[in-house]
Amino acid sequence: MKDGRIYGRGAIDFKGGIAVFARAVMQLAENKVALARDVIFVVEADEEAAAYNTTWLAQTHWADLDCEFALNEGGWIMADDNGHVRYVSVSTADKSSIAVILTARGTSTHSSMPRPDNAIFALAKALSKLANYETPVQLTASTRRFFTTLANTSIPPMSRYFHDLLGTDTAAAIRADREISKDPLLHAILRNTIAPVMLNGGFRSNVIPGSADATVNVRTIPGTDPKQIVRDFERIINDPAVTVRLSTPSAGPSPVAASSEDTDLYRALEREARATFSGAEVTPYLFQAGTDAGAWRNRGVPVYGIYPYPITDDQLTRMHGNDENVSIESLRLGTDMIYKTLVDVAAKK
Repeated sequence: MKDGRIYGRGAIDFKGGIAVFARAVMQLAENKVALARDVIFVVEADEEAAAYNTTWLAQTHWADLDCEFALNEGGWIMADDNGHVRYVSVSTADKSSIAVILTARGTSTHSSMPRPDNAIFALAKALSKLANYETPVQLTASTRRFFTTLANTSIPPMSRYFHDLLGTDTAAAIRADREISKDPLLHAILRNTIAPVMLNGGFRSNVIPGSADATVNVRTIPGTDPKQIVRDFERIINDPAVTVRLSTPSAGPSPVAASSEDTDLYRALEREARATFSGAEVTPYLFQAGTDAGAWRNRGVPVYGIYPYPITDDQLTRMHGNDENVSIESLRLGTDMIYKTLVDVAAKK
């Protein structure tokens, strides 16, 4: 703790959220709130990809966890530098993550006698082509509402860009996308994103390798067919020396259905968000990353994601990075909001 803030890896993502959810549930017990339903608090260690995650829990302990709806990480409570909350976004769907493998092949030989068919050069050229490729904008119903909220809560010129993005003037929409996409978060919400994450090539300083690989992480809008991503990459790279494949060949289109806003939990969260942050707009949202909510959504359970504390744009850029932090006052406000949400949906009337 320093100057009214909690610093450390996970302060925002997601130890702060675990603390808020845990404290809100503890307050139900401390205040002896008479409950009309169970409130289940779950924290699992192996988020998303490791062995004992929510998928494992759903497969092995579903009888203990079967619920009507759920809260999770996801949307944002975004504040300006003065602490005024502009909007609260509640994620009702997540982007999916797929791994695409690029493999370049050439002749393995002594580095003193390089040949034109150099695998590392071919891979570098392929990655350069992907770096210069921008995937098209894809607006879902929830992202349209999200950008409408931004248009209503922003000042010029950004408010105009948000309006133009949603309009029918194609040229204006392209210009708007160019400006809006300078924000990495907004860029990620608008489209499938491409990020090289791992490289593998070469084994000795005097040997040109016969192959080189790159793993590219693609975060996809719901409904995207991974096989179409492969076809797009092949078209863009256009090099017979480079093959493109999915890390998981059986991967199919990502889920389309978003969690319904017509539930007691969504309405309660929306109501308490408005009460806690006066004047803020509340909007559904497509979360730009993946979460472990898929295990519940795949079983028909609506999941609503929120990082339950106000943060600024600067704090958001620090997530997973240096000086990740959240203010103690934000944690207090978030705990109050989540506690009242739980009372709204779970307490006996």
